[in-house]
Formats: sequence, structure tokens, C-alpha cells
Amino acid sequence: MLKVPNASEIFFVCTEGLVTSVTGAEALKLELVAAELPDVSVRHIQTSWLPKDAQIVLCHKNTVGFVQGLVPEAVVIGVTDFLKAPEYKELAEALKEARGL
Repeated sequence: MLKVPNASEIFFVCTEGLVTSVTGAEALKLELVAAELPDVSVRHIQTSWLPKDAQIVLCHKNTVGFVQGLVPEAVVIGVTDFLKAPEYKELAEALKEARGL
């Protein structure tokens, strides 16, 4: 199972300003609400604005290595299907576990 810190903010990174990553961020928000984690913030952000202290970052699977180099301490999760990524549910369950829920 995926292990993540008890983070209150998740960053969904786009590398080229793709609209699909905005859609992915919205799909992740819906999954978090369904998992009863509405207090977790999802921020869609460009890689150049990614904070160095980010704890959880989602990005396209092809850019995981690049993003991990920017935030080596973060859990970086790569997805390919931004609309229906199974990683969203896995992340929500991991966050619940990190919170002891």
C-alpha cells in the first residue's frame, strides 16, 4: 500500500500547462470528498512554482523523475489517466490511514 504523510495539501503539477491536469486535480478533489477528506486541499500548479516543502505531488507518469528531482523529500505519484486514475482512490485511502481513520 502507498505510504504518505498526513498532509493537508496535495499539489497536482502540470509541466506544459495542460488542461488535462486541471481536470485531474478536480477528479482528485472529488475522490477526496468521497473518502470524507474534504479538508485536504488540492492545488493545480506549474512545476516552476512547486514549493520545496511539498509533501505529496501528482504528475503525469512520464514526468515523475523530473518532479522528484525538484522535491526529493516528497511522495511523487505518477498517473496516466487524469480522469479516472486508480491512484486517486489509493491516495485517499493512504491519507485516511496516515490520519488513523
